[in-house]
Amino acid sequence: MRKETTKQKGTTYEAIFIAEAMKRGLFILEPRGDFLSYDVVVENQHKVLYRVQIKGTSFLQQGKNLTYKIKAVCGNGKNTVTKNDADFLAAYVAPVGAWYHIPTENITSCTVTLRPEVPESKGQYAIWKEAWNVYYKKEK
Repeated sequence: MRKETTKQKGTTYEAIFIAEAMKRGLFILEPRGDFLSYDVVVENQHKVLYRVQIKGTSFLQQGKNLTYKIKAVCGNGKNTVTKNDADFLAAYVAPVGAWYHIPTENITSCTVTLRPEVPESKGQYAIWKEAWNVYYKKEK
């Protein structure tokens, strides 16, 4: 069996996001090609559209207890996610099946640090864990 590539993992994370969003009554639009700064557009029941960049990880950070990191911002190319490029970063922590729905305007560093297995986590992005409600607003 061949080792799964980064591209394959990304496709898997996108498929999981789409299935979860649709189960929640959201509509998904997928752009043609993979050259845009977002992976999908989410449309809610109020016809409001959100551009979503989907990223995921399955690797614990070495030396840190129950900490996962996702490269989200900085540099050029595909790792750049800013409020001009997408409305939300949907970050998936695969080993625990946890989603974070972070408004890109709230991302303040190159790397997003997540601790989904720590219930009392006071991390910067903890409030966005399983925050599917961000997609249900009547206005942008």
